Amino acid sequence: MEQRPQIEDEINFHNVLRNPKRWFGLIYPYFFVIILIGGYYFVDHLGVANQNEVSPTLPDSANVFIDIKPTKGAAATQGVDVKQMMQPTDAMISKGKTLFQANCISCHGQNGMGDGPAGAALNPKPRNFHSNQGWKNGRRVSDMFQTLQKGIPGSGMPAFEYLPAGDRLDIISYVRTFANDFPKPTEQELTDLDKTFNLSKGTQAASQIPVSEAITNINSEALPRMQNIYSILSYINNNTGEAGAQIFNRVSGNKLRSLIYLNSSDAWKTSLDDFTRTITSNTDQNGFLPAVVNLSGKDWNDLYQYLLNLYSKRSA
Repeated sequence: MEQRPQIEDEINFHNVLRNPKRWFGLIYPYFFVIILIGGYYFVDHLGVANQNEVSPTLPDSANVFIDIKPTKGAAATQGVDVKQMMQPTDAMISKGKTLFQANCISCHGQNGMGDGPAGAALNPKPRNFHSNQGWKNGRRVSDMFQTLQKGIPGSGMPAFEYLPAGDRLDIISYVRTFANDFPKPTEQELTDLDKTFNLSKGTQAASQIPVSEAITNINSEALPRMQNIYSILSYINNNTGEAGAQIFNRVSGNKLRSLIYLNSSDAWKTSLDDFTRTITSNTDQNGFLPAVVNLSGKDWNDLYQYLLNLYSKRSA
């Protein structure tokens, strides 16, 4: 007769240790629960694991800055007959196409669909000339000329005012071949356009340099002035025993700002009265303390002669 296994009321852990199968049977459910919870957590957070911590964004093309090109000399441009826009010639359209390809296709695309390679990063997207929707300035000849003249603030569309007026009209003539529903220009519209921009009279353009070059020139010109100011400040700090230095240190809350303020104008050098008026009229911005008004007449004169002497020596 087969002997049935004895049922234990309690687990005898000494016997469990001697029997690995029983040990595995006891801990397996716990491992199963842990694996199940871990798997659920992984699946639940799978979307987060596949996302970038920083969402990719396109740069705002409203902040795009396109510098101007340098031009030398006062170049006169001939006037144009805007009435030609009533019926643009083949020569105008052909030249406009060449200019469009040189200046516009990078954003607007080869066929004016707004699909140029540079337009991929622009926000808002470049104009699709085949569509009559979303034109900010309008689709009339005068509207399009204004866009080329001033650009569109808040977008990647720059101004092309440096192009001769005739070239801009040629570009407009070519762009208007992309669609058949552009508004036909009226004689009054073109007359008003001519009056607004003096297109028939021509222009006398002055020389111009890029903004980046202008900033460099300004910094170069400002450098000697700042060196002069720091030289004066260094002298004052290194010679605090002089009467003028003591007065200046007492009435200036920001010595560097005070010296920059005085360096910006020579009007105060004319007389003691002009010096006093210059200092007391703008104490909230010129670096001097309001208490400067309490100086005695002798202190005012000593301070004036002291600063006048410092600036005269270093400007000579």
